[in-house]
Amino acid sequence: MNFSFIKTKTTAFWLILLLDLFLVVGWGILVWLIWGQVGVEKNQTMADNHEKTISYSVLSRFIDSTLDQQALVSSAVVTTDTANDFVDQLTAVAETAGVELKINRIVEKDGSLDVALTASGSFNRALHFLKLIEKLPYRLKVNQESLSTTMSDAGGAYKITTAGSRVDQWRAEIGFKVLSYHQ
Repeated sequence: MNFSFIKTKTTAFWLILLLDLFLVVGWGILVWLIWGQVGVEKNQTMADNHEKTISYSVLSRFIDSTLDQQALVSSAVVTTDTANDFVDQLTAVAETAGVELKINRIVEKDGSLDVALTASGSFNRALHFLKLIEKLPYRLKVNQESLSTTMSDAGGAYKITTAGSRVDQWRAEIGFKVLSYHQ
């Protein structure tokens, strides 16, 4: 290479110094641009994390505020774990109505519970039992419901109370599916 335009060592020194200065300034600008971009991405990441934190806290407060409703919904669904509680609830309904309960069938069928019950007692109590069953907090589909007198002989069936009075006996039969059943 021929550097004939450079006449003295001083000129060569200044040219090399000027070239080095341009390189240092160029590298500085490049570092500044890259650092600025990293800062923007860092700020964006911090903003995204802040939004997620806010969203999480809003969701957390929402979940906490709906715990009572969650418990209510959970209590209206029969699962394999709560099937015994369901039977206890049927028994409690019979006790509340003042009837004798016979559980004829509780079978899982097509994703629901198929239930058949018979209750015996006075007309008013048997009717009250049917009304209470229909008001259970479950999604029910009643297949069959009847209220009839128990005719064990020609005179009809009756029960003698402790006071000595005669009360006609009635039988309430109900068949239903618990649609709010989950395995």
